[in-house]
Amino acid sequence: MLTEQFALTADGYICETADVWQVVVAAAARRSTIEATSHHLAQAPDSNTIRSYLNGAFTTGRDSGLADREQRRAGEPDTDLV
Repeated sequence: MLTEQFALTADGYICETADVWQVVVAAAARRSTIEATSHHLAQAPDSNTIRSYLNGAFTTGRDSGLADREQRRAGEPDTDLV
């Protein structure tokens, strides 16, 4: 289900999409960090690699929306935040 909702892909020579999801879901289930989970899972990619793929997947759309809001006239209410 998560893979259908989020456009997260990894196609590296060390890290594949399934590896990223394994670390992310395990960290959430353990209520832990990506750093600790990546360290404890056998053959898991480095935590910096995981964070890099997450940043790439989840910051692209947000950046353009932020630029749009910053260009609005001063004093105009930001209805996107409501």
